Amino acid sequence: TERLETLYGRLESQVDATQRALVAAQTNRALLQDVVNNSSTLVLVVDLNDTVLLANDRVATVSGVPAHAAPGQRLTDVLGASARTLAPLIERSRLEHSVVEQEVMLGATSHAGGWQLVAFPLLRENGVPYATGLIGTDLTERARAEAERRARDASVQQAQKLESLGVMA
Repeated sequence: TERLETLYGRLESQVDATQRALVAAQTNRALLQDVVNNSSTLVLVVDLNDTVLLANDRVATVSGVPAHAAPGQRLTDVLGASARTLAPLIERSRLEHSVVEQEVMLGATSHAGGWQLVAFPLLRENGVPYATGLIGTDLTERARAEAERRARDASVQQAQKLESLGVMA
């Protein structure tokens, strides 16, 4: 009886430790997903079979598929035609085992926008790749800001021309 009580006590403490570890893992996963979802960049991770492992809310702006629905789906099912645009980038990153950066157009044809994408292999401790990560920055806002800057520069230049004409007159 004493031995069984000792074993039961050990088992109970192992169960408690396992439950604490599970809660900590779930908390960490929720924290990671919150950070990823609140990022202004597109975040996507696909395994070697092009199945989505992780996606953030920015993926929904490109695909219409909510971030919580993307994991477990094929990349082509999530991104549609845009997946064909990403395929060479992902493949090159996998073949070269390196970071690959490229500017691409993503989204539906009528709402396509420019994105600066970075693809990188995710490696296990032994150096074997298990997935590819993609981080994308929407260039639409950058292009708009650049156009505004050019317009502002042009108006300043026009004002300077008018001022110099006034001085000459």
